[in-house]
Amino acid sequence: MVKAVAEGVLAAVGGLTAVLAVDAALLRGRSARTVCRQLIADGVAVPVADAEPRAARVAVFVPGVVARALPNVTPLLQTLTPLGDVQLVDYEGERFDAGEAVQALAGLIAQDLRRYERVVIWGESMGGMLAAHALDVLRLPMEQRARLTVVLSDSPAGESNIVLPISRITDWFYPGPLLQGFGNGLFGLVHLAGKAFGYYPGPVHWSWSAVHTPTKYIDPVLDAREVQVAQQEACAGFKLALFADQTRFIRGGLPPLDALVGVRVVYLMNWPELDIPVRQPLGRDEWVAAAARAGAQIESIDVAFPSRHCDYYGWRHHWNALAAEILQ
Repeated sequence: MVKAVAEGVLAAVGGLTAVLAVDAALLRGRSARTVCRQLIADGVAVPVADAEPRAARVAVFVPGVVARALPNVTPLLQTLTPLGDVQLVDYEGERFDAGEAVQALAGLIAQDLRRYERVVIWGESMGGMLAAHALDVLRLPMEQRARLTVVLSDSPAGESNIVLPISRITDWFYPGPLLQGFGNGLFGLVHLAGKAFGYYPGPVHWSWSAVHTPTKYIDPVLDAREVQVAQQEACAGFKLALFADQTRFIRGGLPPLDALVGVRVVYLMNWPELDIPVRQPLGRDEWVAAAARAGAQIESIDVAFPSRHCDYYGWRHHWNALAAEILQ
């Protein structure tokens, strides 16, 4: 009896291993491409190469790999748009190539510094790490650094301050289309459970954290229909393979931050008890310490309202006031 059970377990493990290997192989050789666009009208963006500067300042929004720039930044546009042009960085495809993304962002920053008087890089979550790596590649002269502002919105600094358990799972296998379908179904169930228990699922991205924000923290003026649409998009668009690539990039940690000397850097830390993906204040503290070791400085701002990880839909008016305060 025991032998039969053991043989059955081994056969199941072997079968699962084979399925996972085939699943991962379906994505082998594929990669995501970094795309940089510029807003020219409400909801309309064109490649940066096809757009002309219309202001002296540009804000470049750099989200994490599993996020989408335009839906994420939309709540802040009422502040960002009057201050200058807005550019969006996105990642298209099935896998994430960190080296390609760093080079693409570095090229965009260098181009913007030639075309604009002021450049603001808004690095959301992992996007903040990507910006640091891009600046490390550029090694800008001090004159250009003085015209640059980097906003780190709840950015992790390395593996020690990311929470989600998939971090080490990616050492064993990469999720492919089969697990992607399973994951979408799982996120859909989590979304329904969140609604049933009075919790507020995450808009736009991070549907993984869907059941972690009690309703009492919801912005009282929030447009419920808008959030519901964003939630549905999040569950449908979340790609496990991209998420696995993102966690591997985060585990690589920060580059030396001496490239931030002379740059204005602002770290925005959301409420630690509501920031599910990043351990706070550990993430913020590691950035500040790494910058200090390199001779750079980081201004730290604790978000004073109950906002979750990179969620500008909740407490939108407060977020816009804070953005205006930072960027004026």
